Amino acid sequence: MPFRATSIPTEVWEEIFEWLCIDRQLPSRRLGLVCRWWKETLLNLPTIWRTVEIDLFHFPSFDVLRDRLIRRLRHAKGLNVDVILSGTTNWAISMTPEEYWGLLRTVVELAPVERWRSLWITNGRVPDSMPMASGIFVGKFTSLRMFSLDQEYAYPRLTGHVHSELFQLLADSRPPLQYLCLTHSTVPSELEPLTLPKTLTSICVNVCLLNERQREQLARYDNVEIRRQFGVPAFGNSLKIVLPSCVTITELFCRILPKFDFSNVQTLNIDDIFIDSIKSDLVVDLPNLQTLSLQPCYPWYLRMFHAPNVQKLKLKGVYNTSEGLKTSRNKNRIAIVSLFRDNRHLLTINPASLTIDLEGITDGMLVVMLEAWPQLKHLSMTLNSDFQCHWIFAHKLRKKSSPLCPQLETMYMEVLWHARSRKWRLWKEVARDMMLARRDGPLESILWKNWWFGVESVTRDDLLNANAAYDS
Repeated sequence: MPFRATSIPTEVWEEIFEWLCIDRQLPSRRLGLVCRWWKETLLNLPTIWRTVEIDLFHFPSFDVLRDRLIRRLRHAKGLNVDVILSGTTNWAISMTPEEYWGLLRTVVELAPVERWRSLWITNGRVPDSMPMASGIFVGKFTSLRMFSLDQEYAYPRLTGHVHSELFQLLADSRPPLQYLCLTHSTVPSELEPLTLPKTLTSICVNVCLLNERQREQLARYDNVEIRRQFGVPAFGNSLKIVLPSCVTITELFCRILPKFDFSNVQTLNIDDIFIDSIKSDLVVDLPNLQTLSLQPCYPWYLRMFHAPNVQKLKLKGVYNTSEGLKTSRNKNRIAIVSLFRDNRHLLTINPASLTIDLEGITDGMLVVMLEAWPQLKHLSMTLNSDFQCHWIFAHKLRKKSSPLCPQLETMYMEVLWHARSRKWRLWKEVARDMMLARRDGPLESILWKNWWFGVESVTRDDLLNANAAYDS
């Protein structure tokens, strides 16, 4: 039934547009072309115009970008702004130094640094040929709550950096930061006096940048992300660094893990641990861990963590295909069988909820993994094109006696099968048979989804309703 856009309250549209512009994404020009009502709503919603980005490489022209920045800051209507300064991963840049500093000067004139809510300096390097600016940044960062210096490449120079004046003002202002991100192996000399304020709740840092006193403070934050780039020397013989309840580890050598005390950690997300020579002997003790996420996931990772109290386990990763898909799959099948069947005593993780998103996994490998965890109650899987579905997995799920995962309560699958394909129809029959075989058990629902063709499900209520209709 058709309806007018004006019949929906403006507050609802504003909330929808804010969700569309989440994660600092700029509002699309196409939204304003839908209708006059949408355009007026967007122009009168200052919260979606508070993000200002200056990119050294990707921009149409200086005059066009300057006009966009001016309009954006005017639509922000005095709100505190988020400023993003993007470098370039290419030595050739499209913007001249005069244009770059001219845009920054325009931003500071319309939104002084007192109005800066967050500052993100990201994505690569600033060329050596870029001269430093002077006299642009004045005042103090009194409203700054988030600061990120996320450099993927080494600074061309650490002293006399093109943003030296900005860094110096930041260090002198000592703003009440709530989030701080310093991920490179070194920081500009101007930022060295910057201390960790007591207002911090989340921090993303290369711990080698911190002194002993700052490392001791990590335990008081709500969230800590630890990053370590290549080439950074290991810690000295200091005491273990105590970590808080929620921790993310990215780009770290395995030999660094014993330097941390994980006794307080309840949620651990791991992204890229680099395996080194001590992998066969390393065991990390996590006595209070409740949620563990591994990406990429290799079988050895699971054996490395001694976490008997884990309730939620998320496994996601890409198998090594540089040797060829067939060779990589065979190696991982051997590793999974070796750990989950032959060396099950080395696996201390026994989750109640499991999420799997592994490329290259087959139904046989999945069966071996699930047989080792009969206590599973919630299972979520993303099955890609490598999952051939020879129905070994399906057969073991719908067995009446000794089925796979007998304590299962909910099951969710994301598949690539077409809704009209044979696999989709077969799985629909499997799901019904599985629900019938487990009608006296704890199973409540089976749901499978294809991103393009919707969702189907079989629930205990469907089974009861079908039986009631048959009896009548």
